[in-house]
Amino acid sequence: MTWVVILWCVLMAVWIIAALSSSGPNTNCVHHLYLSKQTCESVSTAGTGIGVVILWFVWFFGFIVLSLIWFMTRPKGRDCPACGEMAKKGHTTCQSCGYNFATAARGASAGAVGQSEALLASGAAAAPIAPPPQVSAGWFPDPSGSGNERYWDGGTWTPDVRKPQQG
Repeated sequence: MTWVVILWCVLMAVWIIAALSSSGPNTNCVHHLYLSKQTCESVSTAGTGIGVVILWFVWFFGFIVLSLIWFMTRPKGRDCPACGEMAKKGHTTCQSCGYNFATAARGASAGAVGQSEALLASGAAAAPIAPPPQVSAGWFPDPSGSGNERYWDGGTWTPDVRKPQQG
């Protein structure tokens, strides 16, 4: 939606610039039957000004409408890296799995970021994301994205995998 707002602004700017650049000396005023040349050019300039003001109002109100649509349709939260569910904006923990975003943010160090970037650059698979230590042991969606569940023993992921349980 951001691109629609930007495209709208560019289109309107081009339209207003084209209207202003076409307001030069009017050749239609040379042989006008009812108006003198000076009056015809004055009326033509006034018409250009009125047209530009109308275009500006169309641009402004279109921008307001598109901006409101953009604002109202943006995501209302963020995806939990542990379970993939949507966590509402402002919440620091995922209601589905208990993942704590604040703890994860504090735990990210420069060394860990550098290691993950090096892994991605080398083409190696990134280490699976672990829920924070306060999450009790249990079956959770596999962070590798396999669609299965993997067992979390309270401290690390185990190699135990099973099909998701219907509950």
